[in-house]
Amino acid sequence: MSSDSGPMSTPSTDPATSSKSIFSNRWSMNDDLESSEIQQKSISILAIFALLFGFFSFLVFLSPSFYFVPVIALILVICAFVQIRLSANNMIGKGIALTGLWLLLIPSIAQPVMNLYYKDRLLQDAKRYCDLWLDHAKKGNVRQIRQMQNNVHIARSSQDDLTFWKQFTGEEEFHEGIHRFLANPLLLTLAALGDKAKTSFVRAENLFVLPSNDKVLMIYAVTYPNKENQKETFFIQIDASRETEHKYKIGLWRGGENVKGPLPLNEKGEPVAL
Repeated sequence: MSSDSGPMSTPSTDPATSSKSIFSNRWSMNDDLESSEIQQKSISILAIFALLFGFFSFLVFLSPSFYFVPVIALILVICAFVQIRLSANNMIGKGIALTGLWLLLIPSIAQPVMNLYYKDRLLQDAKRYCDLWLDHAKKGNVRQIRQMQNNVHIARSSQDDLTFWKQFTGEEEFHEGIHRFLANPLLLTLAALGDKAKTSFVRAENLFVLPSNDKVLMIYAVTYPNKENQKETFFIQIDASRETEHKYKIGLWRGGENVKGPLPLNEKGEPVAL
């Protein structure tokens, strides 16, 4: 039997297929190199600490004593940027440091604005209190002034004049504060002038925002007609304070005990606080 046996078949090699496999191998090798280079880059520790201190910068809203935190965060951000730049592209973390920068800027800008608003509100409330105190002084309303001096919220609002004067005529040692208060020549002068005296706010000094209370020194001008019907002016100061836990309440101010005047004048004719 004869059998026809053809030539042995050899596998065909397609140039396109072979070239594609070569290029794909080359690209895979390049991908491995790039991934290894990325893995070799390290994250800046300073950038991480800058981010953490950026978060902690919001503590300044709780207390001004934390103002050092944004300062440290800013220093860490600058050091992180310098470290990454000097690393010859071997370190990453610019985005982290930049996030820390934005975080520290928010309280650093917002807190001073809030402080300015608070101090402006503080001056407005202090002026309302002092205006009311001077109005009572000119009218001779001793009981109301005394209550404002000792904080309205702890004084008995229903206390009448008879009860007040009974306290005044009690033991002198126990009621020494009342005697000293009523003997204040400035209070007697304002009561004697009455509506003839025109009081106007001049300026505020020594404004302190403390954890327990707020304090401000208020200077007022008192203008009145003399015997020749000519206007004369003298200046007084009221050291007003209030408890911090009761903000924005006019009845919680104090200042009646610390009213001084007339104030001396400097070379420019301006009042000098005592």
